[in-house]
Amino acid sequence: GTLVSSSPGWEMGAHGRSFTHAVNSVLMKNDDAAGGTIPQLLEKHEFHGSTDGLILMRLARKMMGESFDKEDAASKLDLMMDTMYQFVSECNDDEVRKGIAPLPGAIQTLETLASYDDVAFGLVTGNVEGIARRKMHALGIYDAGALTSL
Repeated sequence: GTLVSSSPGWEMGAHGRSFTHAVNSVLMKNDDAAGGTIPQLLEKHEFHGSTDGLILMRLARKMMGESFDKEDAASKLDLMMDTMYQFVSECNDDEVRKGIAPLPGAIQTLETLASYDDVAFGLVTGNVEGIARRKMHALGIYDAGALTSL
């Protein structure tokens, strides 16, 4: 099930800011370029429930306007995701936690399930994997003992 919820302000957290950072750094070659937050640039249906890769492509199209080249952006998608991860990995836990929190009961449920020897766990996410793991650490979800770091 879902472990984490977002609240207003999530876009100012490390993960939210990493999107415009990646597009600016990789495609626009200027990390200081104007951008804005995801909710300022995209309609909710263009990012809510979408994978990080799809959000990156939609954000790049919006930020770059007529100069957007879909094939070029797609060929640099892995680099943009690596850039996002690098950005988030350099942020402290408070920045990573900004606007996100474990759902009520999630940590306690994981602690209970971790006490069983015959239960296996996996983390399925649309986030860049390293970012998802970083968020789990910052929120204390790894401390529940059900998930382990690779």
